[in-house]
Amino acid sequence: MATSVPLVKIDTEYSADAVEWCPTSAEPLLACATYQLAAAEQEPEPEPEKSSTTTTTTQEDSDDETEKRTPPRARLGRLLLYRLETGAAAAADGETTTLRDAGLNSSNIRLVEVLRRDMPAILDIKWLPRTIANSDPVLAIVDASGFLTLYRVGMSAKSVTLEVLCQSNAVSDTLRLSLEWNCRIDASSPLQIASSDSAGQIALHQFAEGEVALVQEWEAHSFEAWITAFNQWNTSTVYSGGDDSLFRGWDTRTDCTTPIFTSKRHTMGVCSLQSHPSREHILASGSYDEHIRLWDTRSMRAPVEDIRVHGGVWRLKWQAQNPSLIAAAAMHGGVPVVSVDESNKPSLTHRHTAHESIAYGVDWHPQIEGLIASCSFYDHSLHLWRLPTNADMP
Repeated sequence: MATSVPLVKIDTEYSADAVEWCPTSAEPLLACATYQLAAAEQEPEPEPEKSSTTTTTTQEDSDDETEKRTPPRARLGRLLLYRLETGAAAAADGETTTLRDAGLNSSNIRLVEVLRRDMPAILDIKWLPRTIANSDPVLAIVDASGFLTLYRVGMSAKSVTLEVLCQSNAVSDTLRLSLEWNCRIDASSPLQIASSDSAGQIALHQFAEGEVALVQEWEAHSFEAWITAFNQWNTSTVYSGGDDSLFRGWDTRTDCTTPIFTSKRHTMGVCSLQSHPSREHILASGSYDEHIRLWDTRSMRAPVEDIRVHGGVWRLKWQAQNPSLIAAAAMHGGVPVVSVDESNKPSLTHRHTAHESIAYGVDWHPQIEGLIASCSFYDHSLHLWRLPTNADMP
């Protein structure tokens, strides 16, 4: 198994948990999201209770009262946007450039920060995969305050701007954990966003005319719904995975009171799901149980293949240019890359091991084949790296 070729490492200051390349911008733009619990010294001290009478208080009573008065630690977030600058050959008109042609190395590539914006702690981010007429790129964010927010990202030669386009109502006392657009395959379908939350619910929103509206919401899991995703080849089907170790499918043409299937094949929480970009009936799932499972969506009784990647699979991303490859943010297992042959047999081919903490985010560059961004949590680190080529071999 091959390793990786490191290119760039950035300290994100706050703990990094998601990365996404913009697929529609005129020049390469990378978003990195962070989630940070505020340090105790950053938070206001609880005011002592006032009393007109003198009472005798034991240490145990005092500890109990202090615990009751201490507010929960604030969850802080920051969105970071980076412009990719390289002296290597660039893709023209959105065409794919191979690593061999690009000749990327640590001396001719860098990520330049072009925007940072503080906001509630971010759990997931997704760029709108298609271009809306007369519009800048759109980035959707779900956060620890329970909001789904869509931002317009304006780009010019001198600056990058971030403007709130619209926002859903918050889910009370709940974190929104993941989100996905429905238009990765069918660019003509009405735009919808599915999101999941810490109460086990899935929400379906419609995005039209600059507004986001709730279509329906349902209880999908008895614990956190870590992930939701569309069947990108049949977007009336929504999938969900939860901390109850269940993987479920839902027909959104119904009221979603009953799943169309429930799988217990994963033995721990299910936290990643993604449709294959070119094989219509193939879906990948990942779990804390360290396994990536491949499914034929025409028969969900059992996975067609299974591979262990030695780390909890928090995120999965198929590579668009070479869809036989799928990368995983595998927590303590770094970032493994798995090759899936034409018979859907998976094999582990590469692993990026440079992260010193839990790897939570990963994404492939949309034009440069084999170029990957990933991020890790407690070491607040963003990495840019690539798969090795024959030129790297001794």
